[in-house]
Amino acid sequence: MYFHSFFITALQRQLQAAGYNLMICQSNDSVGLEKELANTLYSARVDALVVSLALYTEDTTHFDGFLQQGIPLVFYDRVPTSTSAYVVKGDDYRGGLLAGNHLLQAGCRRIAYISGPQTCSIYRERTQGFTAALAKEEVSLRDEWIYHQELTAENAWSSLRRIFDGAEQPDGLFAANDTTAIAAVEFARERGIHIPENLKIIGYSNDPRAAIISPPITSIEQYPNAMADKVAQTLIGALQGAPERPGMTRLGEPLVCPVDLVRLMTT
Repeated sequence: MYFHSFFITALQRQLQAAGYNLMICQSNDSVGLEKELANTLYSARVDALVVSLALYTEDTTHFDGFLQQGIPLVFYDRVPTSTSAYVVKGDDYRGGLLAGNHLLQAGCRRIAYISGPQTCSIYRERTQGFTAALAKEEVSLRDEWIYHQELTAENAWSSLRRIFDGAEQPDGLFAANDTTAIAAVEFARERGIHIPENLKIIGYSNDPRAAIISPPITSIEQYPNAMADKVAQTLIGALQGAPERPGMTRLGEPLVCPVDLVRLMTT
């Protein structure tokens, strides 16, 4: 994923500059593998841990050992609903709000929505912001045009076929990641649906591919480098025993990184 690859690169650069080595482990969105990796890293006596949760993780007790031993633990992006660990997250509610307002301002009223599983904090909050924007204008989402799924290109094509095979078709689509939004552009091209005349699309993450696909699509910028800066500041401060300060924030008041609407497509 674009966001995480940029985030990890920026984080590694900052940690190495401060004299720390970064070990990278991938759960591939498997809760079971996430638990195995947490146990392995705990046994390896790592100095600290940075975690973006798997899509379906709801119980985070497999990280409790780090907290009990005073090992700095930072959750970022996909974060738990309750924890005493450090938390750095994006303003996903505002991102969903921006996406909804953008489609409404472009004149869309028949809007489809393809999002990730609601067990995951980022997709849950994007959904809340998006539906709040639509509710303010008294626009309802149709159940048959809403999909919560793993956001792969294959899943996107499958859900888009079901959406557009109906008698009536949407005039707007919010895709909760750019992989899905790009798949929607390719799907529309195959079906002869003109963008943005007949269908307006907004994605999420500002993946560089969003600017080079034809036509380019509007997306929400997540600023992965800014999030890496905040995680690095939090982590290094905790490792060096600094008192808590802005940039070292607990979940009761999480450190929230900005999001912004990036308009790449003329609507």
